[in-house]
Amino acid sequence: MRLYYFTDIPGWPIAAQQELAKRSGYAGDASPAWADTKSSYPEQRTRMLRTMRPNQGDEIWVAVLPVLAKNRHELRAVLADLAKAGASILEGSTGWKSLAPHEPQLMAINALDYFAKGSRGFADPAASGRKGGKASGEKARNARMPDSLARAFWLDPTIVSDADAVTRMNSDPRFHREWTKITAYRKFGKSGRPPGRRPLPLPTDETDAE
Repeated sequence: MRLYYFTDIPGWPIAAQQELAKRSGYAGDASPAWADTKSSYPEQRTRMLRTMRPNQGDEIWVAVLPVLAKNRHELRAVLADLAKAGASILEGSTGWKSLAPHEPQLMAINALDYFAKGSRGFADPAASGRKGGKASGEKARNARMPDSLARAFWLDPTIVSDADAVTRMNSDPRFHREWTKITAYRKFGKSGRPPGRRPLPLPTDETDAE
C-alpha cells in the first residue's frame, strides 16, 4: 500500500508536494495521506508510521526525503522505523526508490545537503542574494557527480554494462555536467566488466562474390 506524507519545508510547500503527488496516483481525501502543519508536527507523521503494516511492502511517498525529519539525526531514526516495518520510500521529485540499487545513497546525499543549508532548504544559491551565491550556484550546476559516488557506480559488478553505469552516474539532477565512459576509465581505471560484443564486419565485394 502506498502512503502519502506532506509537511511544509523551505522550498517545498505542501501545495506543491500534493500537486506532484497526483502524478503518482494521489487522489486527495481518497488516498491514505497525512499532512503536518508547523503546530502539529510530528503528530501526523507518527500516525502514518503507526498505520504501516509490518512486512507487507508498504511504500511511503514523499516529495523529498527531508520532509520526514527536521535534521539528519531525526531522519536516521525515522528510516530505522521504516526499515523495521519492512516499508520503503518513493521520492516523488526524483523517482528514486529506497529499494533500488544506489538510489538510497542519492536520496541521502540530497537530504544531507538540504540539512546543511538549514533554513535555506532547497533554495537556489544563485537566487539567494548573498554575496558569492550566484557563483557558487553556477559552480554546483556545472559539476559532475562527486568521484566518491561515481566510482561506486563504475565499479559495481551488479551493473551489466559500462553504458548503464554511466547512465546512473548522470542520474542525479543536481549535477548538470555529464560523465562519459572515457572520463570514468581515466579516473577509475577498468570497470572489471567483460567487453561487449563487437559488431559483425560489413560484407565486402569479395564475400558477396563467394
